[in-house]
Amino acid sequence: MTGATLRQALAFATSGWPVLPCLPGQKIPATAHGYRDATTDPGQIDDWFGPHPDWNLAIATGAPGPDVLDIDDHGPAGNGYPAFRQLKDGGLLDGGLAQCAPAPSRNTKRRSQ
Repeated sequence: MTGATLRQALAFATSGWPVLPCLPGQKIPATAHGYRDATTDPGQIDDWFGPHPDWNLAIATGAPGPDVLDIDDHGPAGNGYPAFRQLKDGGLLDGGLAQCAPAPSRNTKRRSQ
């Protein structure tokens, strides 16, 4: 990774979304207190990602960050798409942004109200 991660982290922070670093290639926070260390402070973000461009970037979800609904398809074990369609048809996901993720999963994000 390059300074692109740092630039994206700063862009999210400028939008009001607190960010935090995760270990390379993982979803494990690279800070002592995990999501509770998430910040919009540019200095702290630079301290994290400047010397560690390989760290993954995470966004702390929920206000003030985005709300996230993670829908998975685990085959016979369970499929969240019917419930997702019901929420969407009911107008409960208006303003959402859908993003496909690796594996049979879908993430829907929207700004917290």
